[in-house]
Amino acid sequence: MSANAKSTSLVKEIIKLAGVLLIISAVTAAALGYVNKITKEPIAEIAVRKTSEAMQNIVGEGYSFTPVTEEEFPGDITGAFEIRQNGEYAGLFVSVSPAGFGGKISTVVGIDAEGKVIGVEITKLSETPGLGSKATGSDFLGQYAGLSGPLKVVKNAKTADNDIVAISSATITSKAVTGGVQQALDFAGSYKGGGSNE
Repeated sequence: MSANAKSTSLVKEIIKLAGVLLIISAVTAAALGYVNKITKEPIAEIAVRKTSEAMQNIVGEGYSFTPVTEEEFPGDITGAFEIRQNGEYAGLFVSVSPAGFGGKISTVVGIDAEGKVIGVEITKLSETPGLGSKATGSDFLGQYAGLSGPLKVVKNAKTADNDIVAISSATITSKAVTGGVQQALDFAGSYKGGGSNE
């Protein structure tokens, strides 16, 4: 067999393999697109339910929540809701998703009408089990209650009122959550709706 014939045979084999790979890729892409289409809405509904449950857990009964409509939220903020009690403005919930060590940390921050944190709940995170996952615990999240910022993460003991003690071996997660809470505080401080700053 001549060198030219071997070369032609090799090219045909490469084209055949490329065609098979193209078909497999197209089928896989179509399947992934279909799965995404059928799961997108249920995933969004779960996220809305978790956010609603987090808001209710933070303030308790007797409050209503009205979505804030913004053209675009700043930074890692994904949404906001006015907190109302008996029709009166009582504060703001801010949903924020800062980047942690293992991905986005979906967080709901409740802020009263005076600009102080009511409470913080994490609705979704993918941090390291036993380390960053401790961010969901009340020992860590409870530190934010009553604070108005600026917040600062410290590694050992608090030296100032607005210090947040980091989770041991999870400083990135601690800084991410604290940064998200600070973004929520900043947004609430500049929010002009609801009668809070009028």
